[in-house]
Amino acid sequence: MGAFEKMYGTVDCNEILYRLLNESTGLKELITGDIYMLERPDSSEREDIVINTPSVSQTKPQVGYSNINIYVPDMALKIEGREQIRANGKRLREIRNRVYAILEVANVPDLEFTIDQETPISASEINQHLLNVRINWYIC
Repeated sequence: MGAFEKMYGTVDCNEILYRLLNESTGLKELITGDIYMLERPDSSEREDIVINTPSVSQTKPQVGYSNINIYVPDMALKIEGREQIRANGKRLREIRNRVYAILEVANVPDLEFTIDQETPISASEINQHLLNVRINWYIC
């Protein structure tokens, strides 16, 4: 194998994050759906988590980033006498807080990652919102 023996790729980073979240205590019990790599089922109307890693450099030290997307169905609210669909901020926050707690105590040899940013995104075509959490990697 030589020089590539300890190099990580996007699939490796996906698998590491998947394992951390999937094997944690409490997260799968908290969400109504499941945890996926790359894509979730098109028809899902549940609370799902999707992990993807768009980029990991192939030079040492390696750097890259991953996304953890937390999907939550919108909720119907009555605002000024009219029913309207809005983000379920309470559930997004609860699930996000659990994901952060898992990541903060994770220890993976030779790998460091930080939570870089989060961005809420409307997926109005499926009546859901997602919270995109970006993870930065630094691989020694």
